Formats: sequence, C-alpha cells, structure tokens
Amino acid sequence: MFQFLLLALLGFGNTAASLERSFRLEVVVEGSPQLVYRLWTTEAGAEKFFAPKARIELRPGGRYEMIFDPDMDPDGSIRGTKGCHIVRMVRDQELVFEWIAFVAQQPRGRGGPPYLPEPERSEHKTRVVVRFSAVPGEPAHTRVVLVNDGFGSGAKGDEAFAYFRDRGWPQVLAQLKAYCEHGELAPWAK
Repeated sequence: MFQFLLLALLGFGNTAASLERSFRLEVVVEGSPQLVYRLWTTEAGAEKFFAPKARIELRPGGRYEMIFDPDMDPDGSIRGTKGCHIVRMVRDQELVFEWIAFVAQQPRGRGGPPYLPEPERSEHKTRVVVRFSAVPGEPAHTRVVLVNDGFGSGAKGDEAFAYFRDRGWPQVLAQLKAYCEHGELAPWAK
C-alpha cells in the first residue's frame, strides 16, 4: 500500500492496475557500478549508447530527456522525452526517471514506439528505475536491473507496455552492453 501511495503522490500511475503493469529486465555489463552509473547520468555517457542527444540535469527534478532524432526533432518533443525528469537518484546505485512511452508523430514504418497525439502523449509518463550493483566476485562487472512501470490500461497502454518490454529497453540494454564491452558504439548506435 505504501508503494502505491508513494507512486500516486509522484504522479506515476493512478490505479492499482497500473502498478501491476511493470516489467523487469537485467543485464550484466563490463565496468564498475560507478562507470555504468555515469553512462546513464551524464549527457556524454548517454550519447554513447542511449540516444544521439541527451539533456540531463543530475538532481531530483532535473531534466532527463533523450532526443532520438535531433535533425528532425531537435528538442525531443515529437520522438524524444522532452519534459521528463529525474525522480530520485542514489549515486552509483540507482536512477529513477520519468519516461514518455509514445511518439507524437505517426510512425514511419514498423518497429518504433506507439503513436499518441499531444497533449495525451506527454500526459502518459511511465517510471523507469535503473539499479546498478557490483557482481559478487567480479568487481569489474555491473548488474543493471531496469524496471519500467506505470503503463496505462487499454489498447494504447498494452501497445506501449509490449514495445518497451520486448523491444525498446532490451535494445537500449544491448547497446549499453556492447558499448561497455567494445568501446565506441555511436553513430548512431550502429
């Protein structure tokens, strides 16, 4: 019950059903928790594996915006996460941020995030929790656990949930792993 109240106060999900709509992904990558945390929490780091352009203000309430098409959408208001913020952070251990699970432009083909027009798109934010921990006995490796919750109900909520569980976040984590193992990955993420 406490978790539900806390999430409701933070604006993540307003029904018990939305709390149940979450998924958890995990990957082990090369690098210390401090290094991997910096990749997620700095613009330079995020631009190596996450998105071509990032705006990150590393403080609770600071911006956490990924811009996936900087040439066509330089502020991330159509295909990015303009307006998302950091909710909580614990240095080298955890990052919690808002996430917009829709694009505001009809998709150009298959395989991308689902479409939802503004202003509904920006009103349907989910929450992402990323935790970083050292792998026991392997201090040069980090276990990254990602939980995404707060998906709405109905067809659009189902579509966003399935996309990020099966494609969106697995791709980001694969790019993170590739970067940590092989170095320079971007432009744009090959």
